[in-house]
Amino acid sequence: MRQVKKFIAIGMLPVWLVGCATSSTYVDPNGQRTVVNVGKINIQDFSTAADAFIQTILGKLAEGQLQSSEPGEPAVMAISRISNNTTAHLDTDQLVKKMRIELNRSGKILTTTTLGYGGVEDPLAKETQEYLAMTGRGSGQRLPDYTLTGKILEDYARDGRTKQVSYIFQMSLTDQAGLAIWEDEKIITKQGKSGAVGW
Repeated sequence: MRQVKKFIAIGMLPVWLVGCATSSTYVDPNGQRTVVNVGKINIQDFSTAADAFIQTILGKLAEGQLQSSEPGEPAVMAISRISNNTTAHLDTDQLVKKMRIELNRSGKILTTTTLGYGGVEDPLAKETQEYLAMTGRGSGQRLPDYTLTGKILEDYARDGRTKQVSYIFQMSLTDQAGLAIWEDEKIITKQGKSGAVGW
């Protein structure tokens, strides 16, 4: 009897393995095949908001409305508070890092990693900067021309089985005089039916 049970268990093993197997594939993170959740901010939402902000900031730079305090040098931007006012746990760097990468690539705005809200992003760079200044081989830390701050908010609505959430991304650039010289807002709204999309 024990031998029979052993053969049955071995025979069912391939069926169990097939049942547990999943089919996975790569998709374009900016394409139409990405998974959309109503109750959370997806990677494509961060990407959409970041792209919108990048374009308007670069537009201001092209128009000469954003300028460096050092002639001939790129402007320097520091990251201030990015508040998550949603009910979800978010890594706001998913928004800010994409913006930083594209702005740095433009060659018109550089981001400091040795000065920022909540602490230094790169402690070793900060120590190197302080050492060079102390030994007279550096001029010390350059103050940022602009600081970037923002908020992410959410708004829920329901109509029968239809659920809707809007994620509101708000960003501001403040100059050394404390003036908000650029502000923008991007709203992303998603809908789903109860029973089909969780929330």
